Amino acid sequence: MSGQKKYGCVVVDSGFIIKKAGLTHLAPSSTRFVSPPEVIDEIRDKDARRHLESLPFKIERVSPGNEAMVKVANFARLTGDYRSLSVVDLKVLALAYEEEVRGCGGDAHLRERPEEGKKKKKRRKRKT
Repeated sequence: MSGQKKYGCVVVDSGFIIKKAGLTHLAPSSTRFVSPPEVIDEIRDKDARRHLESLPFKIERVSPGNEAMVKVANFARLTGDYRSLSVVDLKVLALAYEEEVRGCGGDAHLRERPEEGKKKKKRRKRKT
């Protein structure tokens, strides 16, 4: 890659830290690693906390803005995923959205609505 970083920014979720998966090999791929503060606060297990502290880079604590939160929440409602996402999940997605927009100079390349046929079907309540 001739010294150039592959990713402008990597948004980190707690699963990578808790499972000790994949983050160390990403170190040379990016100059910036970010995560909502709540994700870092979720790491309570001693081994996972030790792993977090031993990473060869610092994870910046960054809170996403309200506009990004609204955009990802609305999109998740349209796909049917909203009910299964926690507030922290939405913050991770909103932060990823913000970093994508910042890195690409705008959001023209991102869909505002899910593709037709890609929406989850709503489940009907069974009659008892």
